[in-house]
Amino acid sequence: MPPRSTLSWIGRAAALAAIVLLAGARAGQAATVFFYSEPEQYYGWAAGYNYSRSEREAHDACEEGGSQCKFVLECDGGWSAIAFADDRARGVGFSCGLANPFGAFTMALATCIAQSGTLCWTNATISNNARELSAEQNRASDRAYYAQQMLYALDLYAGDVDGRLGGKTRAALKAFQVKLGLEPTGELDDALFERLLDAMGGRAGLARAVRDMVEKESKAVAEHAYAHAEQPYAVAGFSEEIAQRPDEARRLTLATVLSNWGTKCTLPAKSAEPVPADGSGGWWVTCDEGEWTVSWTDKMHLIANGHISITSGDGAASGEADRDGTRKASK
Repeated sequence: MPPRSTLSWIGRAAALAAIVLLAGARAGQAATVFFYSEPEQYYGWAAGYNYSRSEREAHDACEEGGSQCKFVLECDGGWSAIAFADDRARGVGFSCGLANPFGAFTMALATCIAQSGTLCWTNATISNNARELSAEQNRASDRAYYAQQMLYALDLYAGDVDGRLGGKTRAALKAFQVKLGLEPTGELDDALFERLLDAMGGRAGLARAVRDMVEKESKAVAEHAYAHAEQPYAVAGFSEEIAQRPDEARRLTLATVLSNWGTKCTLPAKSAEPVPADGSGGWWVTCDEGEWTVSWTDKMHLIANGHISITSGDGAASGEADRDGTRKASK
């Protein structure tokens, strides 16, 4: 069975978000209100008061660091969250009125990613009585959530997507590490997180799929979320994204792509040369095990060596290559 496509795992997240929304806030509870100043990427919020006081408190909090504070979102109770892009100036996403913390931070992440075009991280998760989760809880939940979604897409995980790094998730991480020829520790460190992103087609590929999901769920998003991107991340494709990385990072990424497809390439690759210099035509990759060409088109990519060729959409679906054949899967 080939790995699931990127759109499949995004669709799974969308279905979950819809369930969470249906179980959302109840009228009559205390209000949560957000104000945001775009020039400084500064926000203010208030929760646990009636509407008029929450609006006043949120506006005042925003003006402590913002010069153009404007109202962006409010809700009657429930959980809320704020997420910023990797580079804070790239974008922000707010959610409000969700049934639980998981629904709140996943909605904020999705809207932020769709607007900014890159990965986002939860800055705050807030209950209707103004209780906040810690920064450590937010970061751990984000990383586990992303990992579960990517492992699901790579056909390595079939458990619940709940933002918790439990036994099934660690087992899936070990399976991924074995696939890449790494020691199977099951630990989700920064390096392994980057390898998962590489296997999925990078930050830009993930963002495009999330944007499609958000557009399909536009009514629910409009009622429960707000997002803004001052400087959206603009990379034409994964190959161009790789071209912007240092040499060692390029070699790690391309070795990951090959190994994830079942073509052994010890990490990092010995060399990775772009064709042409911006990588728009692909890469010539030299591994301990052999030399390979890796190239992408808009929705497909090709890995070839002799008679072996593999084609897939965004690196998220594949099969074992035949010696004289080609396996294809599109978005």
